[in-house]
Amino acid sequence: MKKMVLIIVVALLAGGGLGYLISYLNYTPVLETHVAKINSQYNEISQLVQLNCGLEQAINQKESLIQNQESEISGLEAKSTNLRTQFSSLEEQYTSLESDFSKAQEEIDDYQQQLNEKSKSIISLGNRLKEVLSIDVPQHYEWNYNGSWELSIPITLSSYVNYSEKTRPRDVADFVDMATESESDPCIQFLVNEFREIADTKRYTDRQLANFVASFVQSLPYTVDYDTKSRDEYPRYPVETLFDRGGDCEDTSILVATLLDSLGINVILLHLDGEQHIAVGVDVPNTYGTYYEYLDTKYWFLETTAEGFSIGDYPKELEDDVAYIYPVW
Repeated sequence: MKKMVLIIVVALLAGGGLGYLISYLNYTPVLETHVAKINSQYNEISQLVQLNCGLEQAINQKESLIQNQESEISGLEAKSTNLRTQFSSLEEQYTSLESDFSKAQEEIDDYQQQLNEKSKSIISLGNRLKEVLSIDVPQHYEWNYNGSWELSIPITLSSYVNYSEKTRPRDVADFVDMATESESDPCIQFLVNEFREIADTKRYTDRQLANFVASFVQSLPYTVDYDTKSRDEYPRYPVETLFDRGGDCEDTSILVATLLDSLGINVILLHLDGEQHIAVGVDVPNTYGTYYEYLDTKYWFLETTAEGFSIGDYPKELEDDVAYIYPVW
């Protein structure tokens, strides 16, 4: 009985193992398929993990880039805020400048109005000045030459002003130009015509005419430049000497040279360097006394600063002086 049971058990066990074996053999392909799928999934998972790592790195880079951009944005926002502040300040300055410009424009308009008024006043004063300068101021002179003489000479103020504004020459040679330049002046022409008419009436010789003109100039007071012009040397043009009614040796000599040359009498200017004195030399016949010869012509000495000197008379204080000659032509 026991043996049969054992046989049965063995049989049962053998049958069960065979069944398992058969079952194993039947499920092995299925298991292999699942294992293959699992391995494939593991590979996919591994790829996904690698992809995830790559994505994480990309995300980190993007986040870093975003942080940098956010930092730049913050900087730009700060600059924008600063620019807004500056713009606001500029707007305030612009408003202030507009106000200042408006005030300045008002001042300019006011100044322009004042300038227009001043211009009108200047034009008016200029017209009045022209009227004043166009006035002839008669100068009356009295002198003696074989009797008493009187003469009134009209001198235009503008003529006197024009001469007084000229530069003063320093060289004696320039005195010749002062003499010849003045011969065309209306005042000088008036005086020359008066002298010529008197000479024709009195039938004066050239010598008498020269002495007559000299007596007229000698009657003018001798003045010192520093006293009258506050300058050590101030050579006057003939019109100035007539208007100022006096002068020193160069002034009266220039005047005499101008008048005699205009009257057709040959003259020279003399510079006596010892006394630093200026006189005139006159080419007239029938004369005696002191003379200087120049280009084969005798020029008789004529003192112009003191009354009583005739052609040829020579002051004793000048006897030792060397004379330099400057022809007037």
